[in-house]
Formats: sequence, structure tokens, C-alpha cells
Amino acid sequence: SRPCEPTEASAAPSATPNTKDTTMATKTQTKTANIASDMANEMQTRLAGMYEKGTEMTGEMVTFQRANAEAMAEAGKILFTGMQDMTREAVEESRKAADQISEDARLMAAAKSPTELVKLQSDIMRRSFDNAVAAGSKNTEAWIKLTNDAFAPLTSRVSEAVDKMNKLAA
Repeated sequence: SRPCEPTEASAAPSATPNTKDTTMATKTQTKTANIASDMANEMQTRLAGMYEKGTEMTGEMVTFQRANAEAMAEAGKILFTGMQDMTREAVEESRKAADQISEDARLMAAAKSPTELVKLQSDIMRRSFDNAVAAGSKNTEAWIKLTNDAFAPLTSRVSEAVDKMNKLAA
């Protein structure tokens, strides 16, 4: 048997492409290249915008955090100064109380009768109670004022942060 030889009808297609096919392929490639170029340009523009926005936000965050640190430092300074003042006042009150105790002891030693001694002790107890109540009220008010003063810079920062968040959410 003889091997099959190809006939002209079954021969391979010619090596030169059809001009119509070549033109269409070139147009498709050009379109694809243009679309890719447009997409790349759009992506580059968006990335540049995102970079600018990111840089701006980073700057704002640094400024915001710096202001937070300054508020913390200011609050600490107010608290420290207030506590120094309160300590100084407490030392002065203690000195006055020691002087008063010395005076009360001298008066009790000079009492001429048990009745006079009992009356003097009663007066001392009443005065001591009144002084303790007054000192307690004064210290409570001083601590409340100091706390409010010390937290004022922090409260201001929180209010500013809430305002910024509300503006972003709107």
C-alpha cells in the first residue's frame, strides 16, 4: 500500500496572512494598548491623589498627636503645681494646729478649777470639730477645682477630636 500524498486541496494554508486579518489584529492591538495606557494613567493619577491625601492625613495626625502631648504636659503641670500649693497649705495648717495645741495645753495647765478645765476642754473640742469640718470642705473644694483645672486641657482635646470625627462622618 502506498502512503497518502497530500493533494492541492488539502495543502497547508499559505504562509502570508490575509491583509484584512492583519489590519484587524493591528487595530485590536492598538485598542488594547490604548486601553492599557489609559488604565495605567488613571491608576497613576489615583495613586498620586492617594499619596497626597495620605501625606496630608499623616501631617494632620502628627499635629493632632503633638497637641495631645502638649495637653498632657499642661495637665501634668497644672496638677503638680496644684498639689504643691495644697501641700504647702497643709503644712501651714499643721503648723497652726501645733501652735494651737501648745496654747490649749498652756491654758489647761493654768485652769484654776475642774469646772474651768471641763469648760475649756469643751470649747477646745467644739473649735477642733468646726476646724476639721471647715478644713475638710476647703480641701474637697480645692481637690475638685484642681481636678477640673488639670483635666481642662484634656477635655478640650477630646472635644476637638469629637468635632473632627463628626465632620468626617458628615
